[in-house]
Amino acid sequence: MIRPLVLSVCAALCATAGRAQGDRAALDLSEIRRVPVLSNGRYKPFDSYAREFVLEILGDFRATVVAPASDGGGEREVRLGDPMLTYLEWWFDRDAALNRRQILVGGYAAQQAIGVEAKRAGDRRLSYVELRDNRELAKRVADARGRQQGTWTPVETELMHLDARLRNFANEFLSDGDPIGGGPPLFPSFEPPRLKETFHWFRAAEAPPEFPAAGRAAASEALKELRAAFLAVEAPRFLDASRRLRETLRGFGAPEYPAQDKLDREVALHRAAPFERAAWWYFGAFFLAVLAAVWRHPFLFGAAFLPGLYGLGLHVWGLYERTTLSGRALIGTFYESMLFVAACAFAFGAVLEVVFRSRWFLMSGAFLAFLGLWGAMIDPHFMKPGLSNLQPVLINNFWIHIHVPVIMASYAMTALSAIMGHVWLVMRLFLPAQDPRMREVSRIQYWVLPPALILVFAGTILGGVWADQAWGRFWAWDPKEVGAFALMLAVAAVVHGRYAGWLRDFGTATGALCCGFMLFVSYYGVNFFSSGLHSYAATAATDADKNFFAKIPLWVWGYVLGEIALILLVHFRTQRESRTWDPAVTSAS
Repeated sequence: MIRPLVLSVCAALCATAGRAQGDRAALDLSEIRRVPVLSNGRYKPFDSYAREFVLEILGDFRATVVAPASDGGGEREVRLGDPMLTYLEWWFDRDAALNRRQILVGGYAAQQAIGVEAKRAGDRRLSYVELRDNRELAKRVADARGRQQGTWTPVETELMHLDARLRNFANEFLSDGDPIGGGPPLFPSFEPPRLKETFHWFRAAEAPPEFPAAGRAAASEALKELRAAFLAVEAPRFLDASRRLRETLRGFGAPEYPAQDKLDREVALHRAAPFERAAWWYFGAFFLAVLAAVWRHPFLFGAAFLPGLYGLGLHVWGLYERTTLSGRALIGTFYESMLFVAACAFAFGAVLEVVFRSRWFLMSGAFLAFLGLWGAMIDPHFMKPGLSNLQPVLINNFWIHIHVPVIMASYAMTALSAIMGHVWLVMRLFLPAQDPRMREVSRIQYWVLPPALILVFAGTILGGVWADQAWGRFWAWDPKEVGAFALMLAVAAVVHGRYAGWLRDFGTATGALCCGFMLFVSYYGVNFFSSGLHSYAATAATDADKNFFAKIPLWVWGYVLGEIALILLVHFRTQRESRTWDPAVTSAS
């Protein structure tokens, strides 16, 4: 049953991919991906630049958008696939740039504010022409510009982001009458970087006069050839024009030109998609570990390790490549921290599995690794997976290589303990406490917490030392610092409560869930529901008078209520069993 299902899914995916963006999907983009671009202070291949730009405009790397039908009547759906191909269509095909509904508007409130009836998923995006001619958008943007940013409402903030996307799109593709005058900054500067000045490259229409006339003419001719081949969908001609363009630009002999091998490695990293592939290998390990736990067959137990270890190899290789390509610390953004926590979760689960041979640790580690990678990739517009520059205090700082990995490793170990707490509680709903399987999980669930306590304590102390060096104080009751301290106290309470005999199996499992909640508060909550030195949140004026709890979305309350419900169900089952097995009742009967 499984093999036909897998083959059917693969065939459907291949068929869908073949229909994306018509015949242009057959063009060989391998050479154009390698062309260097300087953007936001970082040299990158055209492939990376296109991915980042498409993500900013479209809100995703791939999407199905609405466009006018080719016969002039009605509409048709276009599935945008490769971001490189999407960018080239915007650059070379003016009709695609103007009339496709592909510019992300925002949430439901922002759509309503500019008069968009959001009746279908495609209404989340509008065409450049529709947004350019939207009077309500122009009015609201003009009004917001007349006030300070701190006074904007959430809807106004979203509309200002939309206006920025619209202007960036126009500047990139529609600001010049020349069809090849826009596009990315491909033309290098002949002046070396100057202190306190932004070093930048130029688009085709912006190239300064000091460019060699012959080289500039050759590059322009290659661009024209590239556009003609793209529109005509002539694959050999397009590949030749791409190679000629890359060689011509490099032949300028400009200073500060990046090495081609490093650019090629970044392209290869995108093509390999190690984190996406690793996520599914982790899921395979989790699935086999579930089968091993159910049937308890040694072969399944050994087989469950293999996909997980292969996924971990892909995962580590991807982390190494991101680090060496960016030339900075491994963990600098929330996206990168989730990648690191996911790798640690599986590594810790695999090590504990080897030590205890319980099958639960491998299952839990693989599940957390899959969940972490899935969470990092589910919303790329929010997580921003591209390589980026960091704040000066973070770049190549000694403490970011010490404090951040330790505290992130503590998060992975705490999450593993929370999963084991869930395992015990769910099993307890169906099994009596005297069942051998319950005794096995009871034996091992505690031993995840002491390593978590050591790591979170060390990470908190190291964070204080880094804060003293960066800001001149060890502690300032910043929300992130308070969250880490609360997590440390929660883990310490469970560890010492179990050691002292105050907590038994049910108490330890409940305490592990409480530690998981404190982890959520420390890792996610204070970053996005509050403001501080570590925070990713930006508090709007309309939220300033709200308390902390009023800013929390409904799904978080659902998570909290679900945890409380699980604990209460197990508690009631335990009470019912204790009444049933009461010795006094038994003797009286």
